[in-house]
Amino acid sequence: MREFGAFVWKQVQASMFAFFVFAMLGISYLVPWIPRYDFMLVTCLSMQVYMVRKGLESRREMIAITAFHVIGLILESYKVRHGSWTYPEFAYTKFYGVPLYSGFMYSSVASYIFQACRVFDLEFTKMPKRRWALAGVALIYLNFFTSQVLGDQRLWIILCLLAIFVPAWANFTCREGRYRLPLAVSFGLIGFFVWVGENICTFLGAWVYPNQVDGWEPVHSSKIVSWSMMVMVAFVVIWVWRSRDADSLGSSLPERTYN
Repeated sequence: MREFGAFVWKQVQASMFAFFVFAMLGISYLVPWIPRYDFMLVTCLSMQVYMVRKGLESRREMIAITAFHVIGLILESYKVRHGSWTYPEFAYTKFYGVPLYSGFMYSSVASYIFQACRVFDLEFTKMPKRRWALAGVALIYLNFFTSQVLGDQRLWIILCLLAIFVPAWANFTCREGRYRLPLAVSFGLIGFFVWVGENICTFLGAWVYPNQVDGWEPVHSSKIVSWSMMVMVAFVVIWVWRSRDADSLGSSLPERTYN
C-alpha cells in the first residue's frame, strides 16, 4: 500500500499543471470582469513562468512544451474551422475562433511527461529506432488533418506503432521498489486519464462539442483513442528532444531488480 500511495502521490505531482488548469477553469467563473479565455491565458502563462523560476521545469523543457503548445494551436485552428468543437465565448486573445490559451490543453500533456520522467526516475528499454517513431507520430498528426477528407486511417497507424512500441518498457520507481510497465499500455492509460480530464474541462466550459451545445454531455469514449495518439506524439517528441542531452531517455537501463 505504501508503494501504491507513493505512486498516486507522484502522479499528482506530475499532473501539477493539469490540476492547475482545472482549478483556473473553476475560478474563472468568479472573475467576470475579464473574459474567461483571457483569464486562462494569463494564469497559465504565469504558472509556466513560476514552474521555470522554481526549477520545476528547465528552460529547455519549457521550449519543448511551448513547441507542443504551438502544435496544439495549429490543430485547434483546423478542427474549429471544420466544426469539430467551438469556443463560443468572447476573448481578446482569440483568433479565427481559437483562444490562445487552448494550446495549454496540449502542452499540459507534454508537461506531465517531463514531470513524470523526473519524479518517477523514468527510463526506457527496447525502444524503437527514432526515425520510425518520428515517422509514426508524424502520420498520427497528419491524420488529424486529413481524416475528414481522406478518411480516418488511425487503425492502420495504431497497428504500425504498436508493432514498433510493443517491445518497449517504461521503468519507474514509486517509493523504494523498481517497477516496469509496457510502454504501449502506458500510452493507453494516460490517454484514458486525459479523456477524464477532457470531461472535466468541457463540464467547466473550456470548449463545447456539437452534442454539448444544448447542455453538457460526457465526451464520447472514442476520444480515448485520439488522446492516446496525441500522448504518443508528445512522448516521441520529448523522447527525441531529451535524447540529445546527456540524460537521454533512450539510454540503456542499468541492471536493477524489478517487482
